[in-house]
Amino acid sequence: GQQTGPADREYASADRSVISIIAILASLLLPALATAKENGNRSVCQANARQIGVAVLMYTDEYDQTCPYSGPSRPEALGRRPA
Repeated sequence: GQQTGPADREYASADRSVISIIAILASLLLPALATAKENGNRSVCQANARQIGVAVLMYTDEYDQTCPYSGPSRPEALGRRPA
């Protein structure tokens, strides 16, 4: 095979150092990215809950202060006979 000279060994050493630095930076960055993703999910959830609340308030305002009903949809479940 070919013999490697001092310049080749220095290049390989520098290459390993760069890879090591990139690995260290990635390990520091990943927890921050996970935290940012969790905060984003939390914000979306809060916005959705707010929208549901606004929709319920609008419904109760429009329909004489009655809340929307989401119980059983089968008439027999309510004690009524089907039509």
